[in-house]
Amino acid sequence: MKKISFTGKSWPRQLAWPLTVALQTTLVLGLVSFVVQDDSPSQKPDESRFTPVIVADDLDEPMTFEVLKDGTAYIIERKGGFKKYDPVTKTVDLIATIPVNTKYTSAEGKVSEAEEGLMGLSLDPNFEKNHWVYLYYAHPTEKKHILTRWEMRNDKLVDNSEKVMLEVPTQREVCCHTGGG
Repeated sequence: MKKISFTGKSWPRQLAWPLTVALQTTLVLGLVSFVVQDDSPSQKPDESRFTPVIVADDLDEPMTFEVLKDGTAYIIERKGGFKKYDPVTKTVDLIATIPVNTKYTSAEGKVSEAEEGLMGLSLDPNFEKNHWVYLYYAHPTEKKHILTRWEMRNDKLVDNSEKVMLEVPTQREVCCHTGGG
């Protein structure tokens, strides 16, 4: 009797096919259970589940934000603004302006607005102890996106604390969708 290796074990041929079909069926059913919803797709969630709160209305293309336990929120804007919302004073202050690229230049020399810029923000899981902030942005002059880590003290990025963690080569001739965060 010829044997077939299946998941590291040797199985007789007549058992391997039913096991393969059973495994594939289980995977498909599992996927279907995630896709199918109990409620009608046109049914909206109950509005009482949400409380919209406007914390700032004068932002320029906000991309993402991180909220601390005390309600402080750090916000980035695509064109390089890194800001802090203070829940006590209800104000938004500029922490820094990160130099970023926001343009594409075609092979013909035509300059157009791009989706690049300051695209991602994350506070280190130990932010309260190490004060590390991660920013993902389009380098202002070189064709690359970079992930950097900064130390932030007293709501300012510490000079010379920027450490490049990752560089991603990119092109800047043809417009396309860019994202980060």
